[in-house]
Amino acid sequence: MLNFIKSTGAVLLVVLAAFFWKGCQKDNSPASNSNALLEQQTTARDGLNCTQIKNAVYKSEGMLVFTDEQHFYDCIECLEQELEAYNDAYESQYPTATAEQLDVLDSINNFNEWQPLADFEASKSFISLRSIVEQQSNQWLDSQTGESINFDNDPDELCPIIDEETRTLFNLDGYVKIGNDVVSKQDWADAAESIWDCCAFRRSSKYTFDANDHPTKLANRQVRAKVSVRSGLIKSTLKGKVKHYRKVGGKYKKRRADIRLGVQGIPFNGDCIEMPQNWFAWKGYKKRKTRRVKSRIWQLWREAIVCKDDERWWTRRSGLYFYIDSDDYQFRLYLAK
Repeated sequence: MLNFIKSTGAVLLVVLAAFFWKGCQKDNSPASNSNALLEQQTTARDGLNCTQIKNAVYKSEGMLVFTDEQHFYDCIECLEQELEAYNDAYESQYPTATAEQLDVLDSINNFNEWQPLADFEASKSFISLRSIVEQQSNQWLDSQTGESINFDNDPDELCPIIDEETRTLFNLDGYVKIGNDVVSKQDWADAAESIWDCCAFRRSSKYTFDANDHPTKLANRQVRAKVSVRSGLIKSTLKGKVKHYRKVGGKYKKRRADIRLGVQGIPFNGDCIEMPQNWFAWKGYKKRKTRRVKSRIWQLWREAIVCKDDERWWTRRSGLYFYIDSDDYQFRLYLAK
């Protein structure tokens, strides 16, 4: 097996106890004792000066320019924090509103869940990959019928970068400058299928959950889920994304739902040897159209086991789990070759 890159630096994360899942990739059995888990936030680093970090970004030749890779990662984290705080502040104005009532209020208030990202783009006089993908995705969704919709064709799904904050930093053609290097969206892809053995350093799985997966909970609803791993020298990340749609007037529209979600898994090194760290992060219920969660292992190159025919996959696999409206049913999606 290939030894891709040796681990460097010190472990910055507390080692978490392993929590293994049972069942196959599309097994959606209820979780047991899930509320006993302590919510973990392994995504952010303390002490980021976000004003300074964002001010240090400038535009040159139509691209945003970052000092180095750490500066790029720090800016993503700042945008993540601002986006979450913005949506929390808006929803806190309506503490008793249901998801459906918030949908109505969103329309009345002309609320944009991505406003902090749009504000950052405007501050740099910059048209981002995020804004282009959002526009194309909305146009595509409006053109689809509920009977024939296939989310594999959604421009949001076709974009190789999963999260909107990262897309915000790439230009409309999919480029960013980090240090002296011009990096493309394909170079930075979450979805690139990179594998030489049973451990992958870039891999994604995606699936559309609908009434076939839960005939009552998802009646006239669909949930698009994606999970990916991306390894690096500065950080290795397991991330998940969930988008909720409700059937309105014969078409599926992005609508809020009460969602909680998490990612977890056992990391491996470049030689496909199990390592002691764990990916583990989850976020509690919030009424959102889109929810993302990430677990990051800093300063260590870590990969995920993805071969179903490897006996280790069944107890060491990595994936996404989420709940809709209540904890009575758990949906799961695993990374697999």
